[in-house]
Amino acid sequence: MRSAVVLALAATAAAAHAPPSDDPLATWLYALNLTLPDYEGVVDGFDVALSRGVCSEFIVSGLHGSGAAGPARVNASIDGLGLECDLEWSYREQSFPHLHGSGKVKATISEATAAGGVVVSGDGARAFPAAAALETCAAAVDARHIKLKFTGTIAAPLLDALGVFAKAALAPGIG
Repeated sequence: MRSAVVLALAATAAAAHAPPSDDPLATWLYALNLTLPDYEGVVDGFDVALSRGVCSEFIVSGLHGSGAAGPARVNASIDGLGLECDLEWSYREQSFPHLHGSGKVKATISEATAAGGVVVSGDGARAFPAAAALETCAAAVDARHIKLKFTGTIAAPLLDALGVFAKAALAPGIG
């Protein structure tokens, strides 16, 4: 999940609150789709998984960067990072009666921060880098700023009520 936050650092220019059509960076960030790594673990005797995650609709309140154009290292920090992630969830009880269920979850993350170093290169013909490689990354996501909405089998309403477990898995993965 860390890559979802970090790749937003590759676009080092003015940031925006919403994707207006006259702001190419905001439009690009809002349309960006990043795949998340799968998460599997055990919680109170249940095998649980979050998989097939994709984050999109990146919104940035503040983006600060330093560096030069061309093949260069850019240091960037992001304030007020928001994004939406769609994932699939599943669980299976490890012992009898082997209860199980699955479905989808939408995670909305707000007020996150990130900072890191990115090596960017361009061909001079584009407004954004042609390529970027991450060197370093640090991100902070407060579980209080993660909203979850579960759908799927009969367990989805229960998972909505117990979303603290999923938040606990998402927050460190992003940071």
